[in-house]
Amino acid sequence: MVKKNITILFSCLYILIYASNNLSAQEQIKNKLSEAYKDSSCTLIKIFFEEWENEIKPISIEEYNLLSDTVKNVYKVFNSFCNYILKEYPYKFKDTPYYLVQNQIEYTISNKKHLSKKAKDSTITFTGEIKNFRPFLKLLNKKIIYLSPSYETALDSFIINESDINPRSKDFFKTPWPGWPRARFLSKMVQIRASLIAFHYYTLPYISVQFNNMLNEVIIDSNLGNIWMSDKFILSKGVWIYKESLNFLVE
Repeated sequence: MVKKNITILFSCLYILIYASNNLSAQEQIKNKLSEAYKDSSCTLIKIFFEEWENEIKPISIEEYNLLSDTVKNVYKVFNSFCNYILKEYPYKFKDTPYYLVQNQIEYTISNKKHLSKKAKDSTITFTGEIKNFRPFLKLLNKKIIYLSPSYETALDSFIINESDINPRSKDFFKTPWPGWPRARFLSKMVQIRASLIAFHYYTLPYISVQFNNMLNEVIIDSNLGNIWMSDKFILSKGVWIYKESLNFLVE
């Protein structure tokens, strides 16, 4: 009984120490941003993003080699699609030096041999999600950074809490909204967008993918703010290439 209580005590202490360190990391991130914002310092905000870039690295070759073939294909599809989008819509990315990758990505596998449209739920044989998603992107004139829960929480704290905003009543489109000056300060380096429920920090497009049963065709659902798309890519000689547009909607 004593041994069991000691084990529980050490488990609780570990959780508290982990939580404390995690909060400390978020606080440090927020404080660096606050200092840069207070001084309106381009130098400090550049240093902040350089440190972020150096802190969270893309998935290593060793990690990548341990992935399943399906997950490897998700990484390859994301890379190919991002390069395709940069070429097709360069004006969407010209204003910021950093590309911030979404932290997770959903993927499904259909029992269909060929995909002419997004498959119905009844044909889906597998649904998965990659968390801590860190593809090794090579994008023209873009530095790559990766979103993490700590950074997302710290950015929210910097924009919302530091602006004395009630998180439950974020009227982002009210003018003037107290959080926008801080959001615009971050926007010098990376895309910042607001919806009715939250701020979004990842760089568009935000995508999800659906494979056929042979894993040689994929439909990529994506949005570029006011543009919603479904595009088909096919695997050719080990490379995912654009085949056709299946849906295109402009709001």
